Amino acid sequence: MNNILNKINKAYKIESKKTELGTHEVNLANINDFNNLATSADNLLKKLNESYSALEKTIQPILANGNQFLSVMEQASNLNIELDRKFKEIGMDWKSTPEAKKFRDVISKSREVNTIIARVKNL
Repeated sequence: MNNILNKINKAYKIESKKTELGTHEVNLANINDFNNLATSADNLLKKLNESYSALEKTIQPILANGNQFLSVMEQASNLNIELDRKFKEIGMDWKSTPEAKKFRDVISKSREVNTIIARVKNL
């Protein structure tokens, strides 16, 4: 009977060692996977920070140019209204002049400026 118990104990100890060794191998594999993921995450974070820095450098000029454009367009719109009124007083049509047509072209191209400025502000 002792022989059988010894054999069982030996078998149990051998299996237990195999199990422990297997567990260590799994743990090492997990650590390697983790290290690879952590390294990838670190590299991606560096790229993200570089991209964000580049974006920050462009945000202020976009806002400045957009706001200057809107200011100039407001002044031009006011003057456009005044010129239209004065031309009508002397019996002429301001809207048919090349200058007025050019201004209307600028207006049609610039409809998205407010949207662009709003989107950039939200970045």
